[in-house]
Amino acid sequence: MNKHKRKKLYVFPEVQSKLLMRVGAYWGSCFLFVAIPVVLGRVFNDPSRLFYEHIPDLWKEYRHVAPLFVLLLPLAILDMLRYSNRIVGPLVRIRREMDALTAGNDTSPVKFRDDDEWQDLASAFNRLAEELRQARRLATAGSEHKNLDELERDDFELSRA
Repeated sequence: MNKHKRKKLYVFPEVQSKLLMRVGAYWGSCFLFVAIPVVLGRVFNDPSRLFYEHIPDLWKEYRHVAPLFVLLLPLAILDMLRYSNRIVGPLVRIRREMDALTAGNDTSPVKFRDDDEWQDLASAFNRLAEELRQARRLATAGSEHKNLDELERDDFELSRA
């Protein structure tokens, strides 16, 4: 296992914030799916009382569950943040290396942490980067060879004159 600790969990806000919003929405939905039937059951069992008169009784009955339910949201958010980092962190790294390659800079081979997703993407990127480096070397060697040929041709024409 790779021993490098993550320095940042929130590395790709465009994606991770959407995932975190979904966690909050799921948490709120779960709360409503549990609370609405409980409240409606109380109201239907005792229709003589108004809706809001049932709330103190519900609190007495379910107060031990409320802290656990409230604690669940930050735990779910932290878990989603950590897992999403394993997904988007490698994509951020690949994007940074691609930007360096397109700018003409050389890059070192990409290696993700052992627990990151997209391990096959790293090896595919490394193969592509190596092919690009070889193509650039050949193009550079070809242009140098072409310049050498032009110089020899110019020398030949000058010697004929």
